[in-house]
Amino acid sequence: MTTVRIGIIGLGTIGRQYFEEIQAGLVEDAIVTAVTIRDETVVKAQQAVFPDLKIYLTAEALCASSEVDAVLIATPHMTHVALAKLALRQGKHVFVEKPLGVKLADLLPLVSEVTQSDLIFSVQYQERVHPTFQAIKKLLAYQEIGEIQRIHWQILQYYRDAAYYNDTAWRGTWALDGGGVLLNQTIHQLDLWQYLFGMPSRIFANCRFGAYRQIEVEDEVTATFVYPNGSQGTFIASVNEPFSQDRLEIIGEKGTIVLDGLGKIWLTTALGCREIPIVLEENQWSIDRDLLLADFVAHITGKSQEPLISDVFGATKSVELVNGMWLSTWQKSWVDLPLDMATFNKYYQINHDA
Repeated sequence: MTTVRIGIIGLGTIGRQYFEEIQAGLVEDAIVTAVTIRDETVVKAQQAVFPDLKIYLTAEALCASSEVDAVLIATPHMTHVALAKLALRQGKHVFVEKPLGVKLADLLPLVSEVTQSDLIFSVQYQERVHPTFQAIKKLLAYQEIGEIQRIHWQILQYYRDAAYYNDTAWRGTWALDGGGVLLNQTIHQLDLWQYLFGMPSRIFANCRFGAYRQIEVEDEVTATFVYPNGSQGTFIASVNEPFSQDRLEIIGEKGTIVLDGLGKIWLTTALGCREIPIVLEENQWSIDRDLLLADFVAHITGKSQEPLISDVFGATKSVELVNGMWLSTWQKSWVDLPLDMATFNKYYQINHDA
């Protein structure tokens, strides 16, 4: 296969961005051949501009289409697992927007289906290829600060005022939004946490549900992660602080790495403190996103023999961290990882029926 024909399910804000960037040739060896659109007025408008584009009213029809090799899912995340299974069972490669899903227990059967197939499956965690985090990963790999003793990460950039939640009825609800600051705003940072530092063995968290906003889900979280070697990490996230800054501190036995609120990396060792230079493009976010999609396409065409940058297995880990923090809050106790899914499902059901 030399050109991958992509069908996009979900032509909202993100879906349109994918569509425009692929059609502009920003993703090598890829073309959009089909989309799903439910509004017939929009269908006619798109057909006038793109007469060769296949437009389907349902995801089922698109996944069954012989005009599609791979399906890109850009729908609300409560639908991701079901749509991914639908595409896989029609023999399509799958690329999913983050997060992969809401509950770890729902993801494992999907992982099993991917494992038993020869299809390529990737999840959009583009922060992994961002120059900032690639630089930090290299510093850790080169043992610049030695063994990690403590990590602190506060993510406060995602301020959301009351109008944000009042604007759309589904925002901030369990049924349609699926979660709050952990699942929606900081899921990239949680993916980066496990990507850079690995998974902790224990979690203790205090998730505040509707602390400062009239919503059902968590809008503020403070959590402690503990590792088998005794090292610890703190993870703080909030959508309620309009003038605060993000900050990542990694303390090792031989030095520290700090990512400050201005996006600068500082390495401090016995040799002194120095800034680690990184070069960012103005549209770095789009570049990173397209790079991950290009990696997916290259694996389908056979041009890449390297491991996927973001596969289905790694994508479950950030969801496990979210579930672990919710469960710790509901139980008011430490939670061990791997997550006891039966216990989580019990408390999840109790708190959703309340």
